[in-house]
Amino acid sequence: MDAKIRERLARVAALSATVLRRDPRQAIFHARQHLADYRARLCRSMEHALHGSQAALGGLDARLRSLSPLSVLDRGYALVLAADGQLVRSVEQLTPGSEVTTRLADGAFSSRVESVAPGQPHRKRTRKAQS
Repeated sequence: MDAKIRERLARVAALSATVLRRDPRQAIFHARQHLADYRARLCRSMEHALHGSQAALGGLDARLRSLSPLSVLDRGYALVLAADGQLVRSVEQLTPGSEVTTRLADGAFSSRVESVAPGQPHRKRTRKAQS
């Protein structure tokens, strides 16, 4: 009889261990740990991506500012606008007596064209192919 009791106690202990191994609370605990780890990794990854995007945006902003017409004016250049507000790109757009507005970095002034003297057209520089 003692042997049967010991055998039954051993079987109960084995079944109890099986139940504990399959306890949903353990699975939930481990799932929560994995979720917390994944959440931390995701936050670090998003922060890294955000810093990279901010750096790229800063570079593009600096480049855009350097190409801005206002930055060009700061370097001493001027924009000449016809009376209709169109940018004057060629003396062919002007006639003696035309009113123009000249835009500088710190303001603008108006003037009247006294004469027009066409010159040679500006040639863009091209790089020669190296052989």
